Amino acid sequence: MLLLVALPPLALAPSCGKSPPVSIFPLVSQEEIAHGESIYAGNCRPCHGTPEQGNLPVFRPLVNERIVNADPLKLAGVMLFSKHHRQGPDGPYLFADMTDEDVACVGNFLRSRIGSDQAPLRAKIVERAREIHEERDEGVQPEP
Repeated sequence: MLLLVALPPLALAPSCGKSPPVSIFPLVSQEEIAHGESIYAGNCRPCHGTPEQGNLPVFRPLVNERIVNADPLKLAGVMLFSKHHRQGPDGPYLFADMTDEDVACVGNFLRSRIGSDQAPLRAKIVERAREIHEERDEGVQPEP
């Protein structure tokens, strides 16, 4: 007896140059990724260019940066407090006024472009990165 089984169609990578969904999905919704992409377009793209092409010679493509696939807490810390994200020598950080959820969405948008094998960035992780930064500014040793 021959048993035929219908298999679901294979997910093919789109031909428009965008990456297919990766291992962190379905842990991150498409709405979160789209929201992160929207924030990136308005706040990050003017300096960084597209994640795949960068804005050479100043900014390399972010998809090639190890930090995008780093531990979520480290990624959140760099996104929030990188010296390159400061608006002037003593100005506020670019992400300072964004919600923890918005910062997480931008990080997950970037991770979706590289096929990250790390856990998704979550608002609680972004919140912890802010706490660590404040503790360091106050001279307190952060708890692990």
